[in-house]
Amino acid sequence: MPTNLQADDISPTSILLTWSAPSQTFGTIIGYTISQELAPGIYDPVTDTSNSKTSYTVTGLTTDKEYTYVVKARYNTGTSSAVSSSATTTPTLDSEPPSKFNVSSPPVSLTATAISPIQINLGWNYPSKVGGTPITGYRIDVKVGNANYITLQQDTDSSTRTYSHLDLTTDTQYSYKVYAINPAGTSGPSNEASAMPSTSSSPPQAKEKPGPPRSLILNAVSPTQINISWKQPSDDGGTSITGYKIEVKKGNGSYTILSSNVGKNTQFTHTGVITGTNYQYKVYSINSIGTSTSSVTASVTPQPEATEPVSKVPDFVDSKQGAQYYLDRYYDEVAYKEWFDTNFPDYTIEDAIELAIPGTFSEDKSAKPILSFIDTTLDPQYYIDRYNNEPTYKEWFDENFPDYTIYEAVGVEEPVIQIGTCGPGTILVDGYCEAEKQSGGGCLIATAAYGSEISPQVQSLRELRDNSLLQTSSGKTFMTGFNKFYYSFSPTIADWERQNPIFKEVVKITITPLLTSLSILNYVDIDTENTVLTYGIGIILLNVGMYFVMPVVALLTIKRYVVSKTN
Repeated sequence: MPTNLQADDISPTSILLTWSAPSQTFGTIIGYTISQELAPGIYDPVTDTSNSKTSYTVTGLTTDKEYTYVVKARYNTGTSSAVSSSATTTPTLDSEPPSKFNVSSPPVSLTATAISPIQINLGWNYPSKVGGTPITGYRIDVKVGNANYITLQQDTDSSTRTYSHLDLTTDTQYSYKVYAINPAGTSGPSNEASAMPSTSSSPPQAKEKPGPPRSLILNAVSPTQINISWKQPSDDGGTSITGYKIEVKKGNGSYTILSSNVGKNTQFTHTGVITGTNYQYKVYSINSIGTSTSSVTASVTPQPEATEPVSKVPDFVDSKQGAQYYLDRYYDEVAYKEWFDTNFPDYTIEDAIELAIPGTFSEDKSAKPILSFIDTTLDPQYYIDRYNNEPTYKEWFDENFPDYTIYEAVGVEEPVIQIGTCGPGTILVDGYCEAEKQSGGGCLIATAAYGSEISPQVQSLRELRDNSLLQTSSGKTFMTGFNKFYYSFSPTIADWERQNPIFKEVVKITITPLLTSLSILNYVDIDTENTVLTYGIGIILLNVGMYFVMPVVALLTIKRYVVSKTN
């Protein structure tokens, strides 16, 4: 079922609904049904959308009237998902889009490739910041030769980041710009990309064969039928997956081909199997280059009585750990999320926590008084940072105040975790796409200096670390050694910054040249070991020059000047 349904009153007569797609689907999502509550527990459909977008704006509403909505997904198989949890809000005369909803930043890395004498394919990457709401489409502008830009596609009405421009004139140059669209508006333009189709233009070749499919699951749903499902490979080999091959082994026999290519669907039904006989399966990915190695093997034995798919109950949650522990692990650790989604497909992580800690999400909690040890003259972030970064402090707090979160202790609202559509390697946090957290913790000194983990300077450091350095072996090795050194003193420096505003400003001025030099790496491609070493050594030498060589040269110059005056 859809999760994380949120209702925001964005004007006196309209409400914006946003949600996350179901984590487990049984077909391709063709749209969503949005229903409004007419009376307690009674809902009436408002609309059936015709696409997979996870947002919808309800208009023509009555000001100062409370509205409640639910959402369910519709599949191409003619079935629907379970209904989401409800979301409620009231449009008022003061309603306006929340500050977290902003126009997206532009798409990045736009490329244009002539793949035939009359066709150019466009491709681009997700914007670095989506403005707090999902991208709903893209605007595409084109320029022919030296003419002015005109709009080729006003709104693609899709989050797909590719486009094919057909029926072009051979040997004519075409230039393009792409704009991202979200409910808050249209972004600025991407970089310009150009291509000229010629008589020799042809599609680029794929780099390699794809990786194997993942998470093969079997269900004997009747004495003579086995349902097979799997997940797409983590590596498509540089080109689209065109299908999957399935092999089966009955009893002690040999593997035979059940289907040479089932298409792009990640599900298959094997009928006519023999009751009481063990069946083993392997699945292979196919792209234009070839066929992958096999997936892991899975087996099942149909029983005389039809078996229903068994849904495991997630009883692993320990209430002493607290809800945030499991939320952080689920949204920050890819392997943990995959384990949970595979083993408990009928539950969200919030459902699992609610079973062990009733009332965590099902009802509002009245505000708790601020704990007595909190010094209200200090910034609440001081206590939150200590809790998140000092294990002994966290252990002391959890042991002595089991009924409180650190946010309740200091009297601030706990950040709401949201799920949206972000690019590979990123997650949505407080309305912004951020890189998935890697080992090494946060940028404590910079966070204290600039006052927030979501400040542009701190975000830039985190993106450089996670999206560039940690993508190569040499970068990981450097960060491992650097983290041991950095976290030996950074918590103390960060505490000093929070306690002494003058010291905080001194630190900010001191690290500004370093941040400026590191920002150079955001404008270059760092995708190999050699480039990491080359740019890394260059940045190190640049900072040695700024922080050591230039001061020494200045001191020597002053000394010579003083000596010459003395003589």
